[in-house]
Amino acid sequence: MTGFFAILKQVSALADDTATAIKNTANILSDDIAVTAEQSSNFKASRELPVIWEITKGSFLNKIIIIPTLLLFSVYLPGIIVPILLLGATYLSYEGYEKVNEFFFEKEEDSAKEPHAEHESTTEKENIKQTIQTDFILSIEVVLIALYSVADSHLFEKIIIVTFVSFLATIGVYGIVALIIRLDDIGMWFAKKGYKRVGQALVATMGFSVKALAVIGTIAMFLVGGGIFAHNIDFLHHIQREYCNEHFFIFFDALLGIIIGMIVFFLISFFKKNK
Repeated sequence: MTGFFAILKQVSALADDTATAIKNTANILSDDIAVTAEQSSNFKASRELPVIWEITKGSFLNKIIIIPTLLLFSVYLPGIIVPILLLGATYLSYEGYEKVNEFFFEKEEDSAKEPHAEHESTTEKENIKQTIQTDFILSIEVVLIALYSVADSHLFEKIIIVTFVSFLATIGVYGIVALIIRLDDIGMWFAKKGYKRVGQALVATMGFSVKALAVIGTIAMFLVGGGIFAHNIDFLHHIQREYCNEHFFIFFDALLGIIIGMIVFFLISFFKKNK
């Protein structure tokens, strides 16, 4: 009986640690949903669900690569974790600013181009690849937060909790994304079942939701990218703590992400022009 209660105690402790890890990753997951939904909404309606499934498989593969790698690094090479985070943050900030630049300065040029059917398959593959790349960066952040949440646990417990939280995150994020981009179909289903007002509201919300997600997704990239720099660079963290009220931390993160993204964007543009 004593052995039974010892096992029960271990299970309870494991459940508590898992709940803590899920809670700590909640914020990054909300950003992940916004970013992924915004990118996934760029596909043709008939291809949205198949594309999300392809991205979901890519996300699972990302986790399979990231989890053992970061667990090994945390044990044998902990000093490399922060540089990896900063590289990921730089990529997210750059991608966010690239979207801003595209919206304000390349919109007319893009609208003048006519879509060609033969390029649709290539474009879809490129978009899937880009979304999976973004997921890779966000997945690193999710895994690291989950890992730090159970830093005092034994290695075996870390493996179980981090793996569970990471894969649960993938299922949750892409399940919610699938619901968001298929709001119109859900609305039509409600209308057919006799709930016309609910159905019409969902269909009407679809267009707004996609546009809103485009904005939220871009802001999320700046927030995550800037937040990683603010929390891992001492002097930036000191400035944030010293001069920002806790309610304005989020604006500091966003501004930092915009500045980093803008610098990287113009550096890359400069080198491209001077090749």
